[in-house]
Amino acid sequence: MFSVGRLRVLHKCLKILRLSCKDYSSLPDLKNLNVVRTVEKVIDTNTSIFIDSPIHVKVLPIDVNDLKAHNKLTMTLYSKGQDTNDFQVKQTSKRLELLNKNKTPDRNDVCLVHVPYKLKVQVSTSEEASVHLSKLEAEEFIVKTQKGTINIADLKADNIKVESASGNIEAEGRLQSSNIEMTSGLNGSIKCNSIMANAFHVTTHAGPISVNSCYSDSSHFITLMGNISLKHLHRTVKIEIIQKGNLHIQGFSGNLEATLKSGDVFMHATEFTHKSSIFIHEKGKVELLVHEIEKNLPKTNLIADKIKVDEKILKKGRFMDDSHPMRFRYEKDRKNELHIVCKNGSIDLKETDLPFIV
Repeated sequence: MFSVGRLRVLHKCLKILRLSCKDYSSLPDLKNLNVVRTVEKVIDTNTSIFIDSPIHVKVLPIDVNDLKAHNKLTMTLYSKGQDTNDFQVKQTSKRLELLNKNKTPDRNDVCLVHVPYKLKVQVSTSEEASVHLSKLEAEEFIVKTQKGTINIADLKADNIKVESASGNIEAEGRLQSSNIEMTSGLNGSIKCNSIMANAFHVTTHAGPISVNSCYSDSSHFITLMGNISLKHLHRTVKIEIIQKGNLHIQGFSGNLEATLKSGDVFMHATEFTHKSSIFIHEKGKVELLVHEIEKNLPKTNLIADKIKVDEKILKKGRFMDDSHPMRFRYEKDRKNELHIVCKNGSIDLKETDLPFIV
């Protein structure tokens, strides 16, 4: 099952749950496991909870209908084993420890923690142990794993920081926060449903990035060589594909700065504000679909080996004579601008009947 790890130095007014062992896969179904130990601890609701675990961790809010549970932390250990005598619990005013005399690891161990609302939560797991947080509200949530999956859903906080060395990150429901940071290394992917934030920062190494809806004042997506797929994207957005990868944007309105070393761009947009740009430094192509193109396309400059422009814009713009790569300019009395550069590829600018569904 698991053994006691090395204890960290306690911080003032913090509750700490610390476990240690290794080698775990994705979260098993709790219905197929046995409850082997339950611990309740009365805590100060102004403090923070640190969970440092080698086994799967799932954190949920307390039952709001239970008036006696408003200041209680409840920890339940699930396992395929049934011998509760293997478990010992140590409690002090600042520490909650779960000890196990059984030294044999079991990848089906799960620690389920119910916490009061408004409590800061920080969870860290080792090896392949996963972390699951949902339906919580607090000042801050920080989650870190090594190889384990991170699954978060319906969180509201001032700060949300999620990081995995190589595991996948998935955010379901809606995340609401002033600041949201997500990072995954190696081939780990990041997938989000709905984001509402002041600042949203996402980084992967080779794993894909996928976001279904993003209302962030400022968003920044970075990948070394992964693909990026974004829908319902708003406001100020910066995108960097450092080596190679494709960019797919379905429904954009705002200011865009996209830079790719190599790759293809497909984009559907209704509005570009300020000075928006798409640069592909090596090989690639850009296909841009604009709804009601005469109304919504700003002043535009295109540079590419091959350029194809919608007839409505072609009549009002002009190609630069004998230039190579090709250059096309569309003038408009607007403060907004769009620059697309793909010198070793092609640009296809056309109108679409598909409206921007918010």
